[in-house]
Order: sequence, then C-alpha cells, then structure tokens
Amino acid sequence: MSNRLTPIDCEGNIIVIGDKVILVNVTEHLLKDLPNKDKDAINAHIENIFDLIEFDDYGLVQLDFEHKSPDGEVTFHSIWVEPSCLKKLKKIERDKGIKVGIKEIRKTEINSASIVSSKIRTKFSDIGFCLKDEAITDLRDIYEICSIYVKLVDNLILESTSNEDAAEILSNINNDLYIHLPYHCKSLKKPLQKSLDIFVNSTP
Repeated sequence: MSNRLTPIDCEGNIIVIGDKVILVNVTEHLLKDLPNKDKDAINAHIENIFDLIEFDDYGLVQLDFEHKSPDGEVTFHSIWVEPSCLKKLKKIERDKGIKVGIKEIRKTEINSASIVSSKIRTKFSDIGFCLKDEAITDLRDIYEICSIYVKLVDNLILESTSNEDAAEILSNINNDLYIHLPYHCKSLKKPLQKSLDIFVNSTP
C-alpha cells in the first residue's frame, strides 16, 4: 500500500512488532468526536510504556490498555496511533528495568491524581460538602499513593523482575506505605471527620 506510514518513531528510530514504546502524544484526529471519558482515558496513558503488538494496513500502531476512572469504572481501550506519536524504548533504557517503570508510573499517577483533585472539589461543591484545600490535597495524595502501590506490586510479580529491581520496588513501597501514606492519613483524619459530622447533621 503506497500510502502506508513509515514505521519511524518521533526520534527517527525504526520500530517493529515486539518493541517497547512510550506514547508521547496523540493527534487531534484520534480524539475528535470521542466521548470525554474516552478522551480522559487516552490522555491519562500518555507517557506510559506499551508493547508494540500490531500494525494495520495503513501503518498505524495498535495500543491496548485498561483504564480505571476516578469513580472506579474499569474500561478496556484499543487505539491506533501514528508511529510518530511513539518513542522507542532503547536498549539502554530497557536495561534500567523497573527504574524506568517506576518513574513513568509516578509521573502518570501524579497527573491522574491532579485530575481527581479537581473532580473531588467539584463533587463536594455539588453536594454541599465543605472540606479545606489542605484536606483535599491529602485525599489526592492518598489516591496517588494507592494507585502507584497497585502498579508497583504488578511490576514486582513479573517474572522478568530481577532481584535488584525487586529491591528498588520494595524500597519505594516501604517509603510510600510507612512514611508518605501515614502522614496524609493523620493529616486528613480530623478535618474529614469534622466536615463529615457537619454534613451528616445538615442532611435532611
């Protein structure tokens, strides 16, 4: 097919089936006319790592992923993107193993948590639940920590995870669960209970 896209990523590297690639951006054409929840799901996975599993007849790359929305709904997505929207994960980066994965996980979940924080404020405003900004920040960070924890454990149990990578993961889990998470839980406890009491007493 003469109009088939050349399998070259955003940095000029040839990409083939079996490569690991990072989704660096998406085109407006892909997002056009999609429901907002689908747009949110796709944007939430920008800068995530994917396995390149297939090209279509036009040279577009298939990417599959699951997305969990802030309300807990899990959806499966399959999108087709231009090779120029991807960045090939080079051997030196792959050799860093899970350390690259941890960085990408944290970056993705921080972005997702920021979206959640905005939606929390909107929801609380809609139902008349008053909570200070500091407490909403605690809620956002707890969401972020829990999301990162799930993905770190998923990486920990991979057969390809080396002992060195496992130690890196466990160190991150330890810091999150026993340092970061308790701080936010303690900070949130009193203002959340106070706001909850007011909300319950004022609800007909």
